[in-house]
Amino acid sequence: MIEVFEKIAPSYRRVLTKYARDIWNDKPFEEARFLKDVERFAARYKRALINFYIEKEIKIYPGTIKAKVDVWIEQQLVILKNIKKVSEIKKKGLQNEIKEIFLEDGEKLTAAMQKGIKQYVDKKTSSAIAQGVFSFSENLSKKSGQIAEQSAFEFANEINDEILKKIADLYTWMSQQDKKVRKTHRKLKGKTFNPEDPPTTIDRYGNEHTGNPGTDWGCRCYRILPKKGARVLKNYVVRAVA
Repeated sequence: MIEVFEKIAPSYRRVLTKYARDIWNDKPFEEARFLKDVERFAARYKRALINFYIEKEIKIYPGTIKAKVDVWIEQQLVILKNIKKVSEIKKKGLQNEIKEIFLEDGEKLTAAMQKGIKQYVDKKTSSAIAQGVFSFSENLSKKSGQIAEQSAFEFANEINDEILKKIADLYTWMSQQDKKVRKTHRKLKGKTFNPEDPPTTIDRYGNEHTGNPGTDWGCRCYRILPKKGARVLKNYVVRAVA
């Protein structure tokens, strides 16, 4: 499953990042076009997942994937509306600051926001607000990309969970093996559990979470079918600091 995610997910990151930039820069925006791009991505992702399970000789029920796809597409429209709302709130705050302090009569506010406040006012006095405009624009794109990546992973992970539940009572925990994986989840990699008795993780701050892969906040871990005879761990607890 991870092979499919790593190959397909970046294209959705580009989609959501592009629309976040367009929203911030007041470019012509059509929700129908965004929906079309989302549907195109979902169709490509669905085909890749189906082929993955066929290659693994894992029986799938097409209805399971279709239902998940429909729900996921609706979620993306909500995500987009939230990005628009955040952008509008931040932009309104910056606009009020500019109006009160810097903007001269007759100048267009949108032009000032897009081209940079520095060309309208003294560089020393405008630097803080100018940085606020530009840094938030970059942060909005970056955050949107992170949301897209997490959303694309959850899309595949929910399908994966649903399919594996139907064919196995147990699972083996897998992580994405990159720097973002938390220490406790690295320690869970390759271990086998019963979904009814998931492991408990305790981070370095003492926060506890009991759950299967993908249930902890921001978790990108996932299930695979366990090897025959794999040892099943019970009431398992793992700590970041041992």
